[in-house]
Amino acid sequence: MGNITTAVTVIIPYYNSSKTFKRALYSICNQTYRPKFIKIVNDASTKAEVKKLINICKQVKKYCNNRLKLDIIHVQKNSGPGSARNIGWNLAKTKYIAFLDSDDSWHARKIELQLKFMQKNKNIDICGHRSTANFSSTSGNWSKNFNHIKYTKIPWYFLIFHNFFTTPTVMMKTKIKIRFLDHKYYTEDYLLWLMCSLRNLKIYQLNITLTYLHKPSLGYSGLSGNIERMTTGERETFKYLLDNKYINYYIYFIWRIVIFVKVMRRYLFYRNS
Repeated sequence: MGNITTAVTVIIPYYNSSKTFKRALYSICNQTYRPKFIKIVNDASTKAEVKKLINICKQVKKYCNNRLKLDIIHVQKNSGPGSARNIGWNLAKTKYIAFLDSDDSWHARKIELQLKFMQKNKNIDICGHRSTANFSSTSGNWSKNFNHIKYTKIPWYFLIFHNFFTTPTVMMKTKIKIRFLDHKYYTEDYLLWLMCSLRNLKIYQLNITLTYLHKPSLGYSGLSGNIERMTTGERETFKYLLDNKYINYYIYFIWRIVIFVKVMRRYLFYRNS
């Protein structure tokens, strides 16, 4: 782990995920720039899983010579990853926060490269980058030259058509007031990016891959695996935006056409893959 401590708090929701959590935590430990704090929000896991969580944290802290500042926040009732992230977010005291899911992992320079970009461009509120589930591309990325990183502004009218960011790719300013919608289990991240963008917060994407998902984002058995539920989640997302006056009926109508095309593509691709 690097010797530079940053103004970043990493927030990780945890729910019965001991099988993959060690990998996620080690990827933080191996960062060239280490976060100041890690907030792990245990979202009502079983007692056995909580014991495993505590043991993993002890192991990783020992591996990092106790240079990681880890807090475990226990929640008594499962409320979903968005609510868990909000709890960690509300406790964060650093200038920036970053999210990592317990079944994903980061490139060793993730915090370093993203933080430098945010510090250089202080007007940017949210920054994401690319993610991959293609293992053959991850090993080559370790030696990639990052000297000339390109970036793209992502306005709301781009986000309407496509969610550019998986949650573990995002670093954002802690002071942002908008939060994940509590008790929402599907597309809760997409809703947050849209709400922020529609309230004129500046969102950018780096054209580098620094997050490894270790599974396809759709067509898999996890939260993102059920296409029908994901589609329902997107419908709920845009209905929420309409009801809360983030968008008007004209935009909502355009989106209904977009979601019809997206659903057809999902079923054709994943059922034939």
